[in-house]
Amino acid sequence: MLPFKQYKEIFDDIRDDSVTIGYYCSKYKSNLQNSQDNPCSNLESKCLIVSMYISKLEELHPNTMIEGCIFLYYMMYDKYIKKNSFGCDMLAFYKASLQDYCVNVDWEECNNFVEQIDVHRFEKYNNLIVFYENFDKLVKSGDDGESNKCSSAGECVQLYEKYIQECLGGVNNYYCNELKNFKHDYETKIKELSCTNVPTILTSAESNDLTSIIIFPVIIISALCFISYIVNKVNYIFLLKYISSTKIIYTYFPKKYYYNENIVLLSNQLFSPRYSLLLLALG
Repeated sequence: MLPFKQYKEIFDDIRDDSVTIGYYCSKYKSNLQNSQDNPCSNLESKCLIVSMYISKLEELHPNTMIEGCIFLYYMMYDKYIKKNSFGCDMLAFYKASLQDYCVNVDWEECNNFVEQIDVHRFEKYNNLIVFYENFDKLVKSGDDGESNKCSSAGECVQLYEKYIQECLGGVNNYYCNELKNFKHDYETKIKELSCTNVPTILTSAESNDLTSIIIFPVIIISALCFISYIVNKVNYIFLLKYISSTKIIYTYFPKKYYYNENIVLLSNQLFSPRYSLLLLALG
């Protein structure tokens, strides 16, 4: 999987005026419901941008298609659809564009991706887009005053603290890993500034992992000790009951074994060389 910035670079390299109607998007309109009156029907040229982006992604990074296509949804919306859609439903446009692409290529997961489109997942990835847009303002602030730079840093911190919450506890997925990457980028950049009102170290999702590493073994060890204590306690109680039903006799023997039919002799080797433990059963 690639960092978001690399998907963005591929997308930005595709120019709106460099595409022409041709092999791709020939069936785009027919994929729309009520295609004649659908407000998305006049966005055929934007469908081509979708096709060119996915084609380029498949050529350069075929193992990153899913993440790249998720990011594409909002990159297309922000750049082309939001201001010029005239009532076009973004999801309808995107599905129609992808369906056309799936017909013309060998990407095996293409149709599955279209069928399983999860807008909630798209929204999460859009959080990353918004996030990096704010961070880019900070990185490219150039000659802006220190107060403006610190203000941009503060916006990044607010977004990060909001988004990182669902990653606490060692969640390992693309979304959370991107936030972890941002943490490193931010902490490197903030060292160049003299902002006193923003943190220089962001909340780490890994801190909870460390806590788990420490706490869980302690809990397990404590539980084992408790169980061991209970078992020993029970054994001790049974031993006391047994002893209460017996008479313990300590006697001196000059290193001999002595027994008769009423006495059970335990070897004096269990105790001192000069003493033996005799258990005389009552009754």
